[in-house]
Amino acid sequence: RALPPGFLAAVGAGELSFAYVTIKDRLPQILTKVIDTLHRHKNEFFEEHGEVRISFLVFLTSFISIH
Repeated sequence: RALPPGFLAAVGAGELSFAYVTIKDRLPQILTKVIDTLHRHKNEFFEEHGEVRISFLVFLTSFISIH
């Protein structure tokens, strides 16, 4: 999956830079772990913060998954 247009220019990195390679390879893994953690702990989150926040958590997880 490609990075957003203009991302590299915004951070001043080229395709051969350490930053580009690190983000390209690790970002999908990091986001997958975030989504998994949010999903696994959603019941605990609901108990602590209520329904309004759990709705936001579901939205956030869906948004990250699509993008």
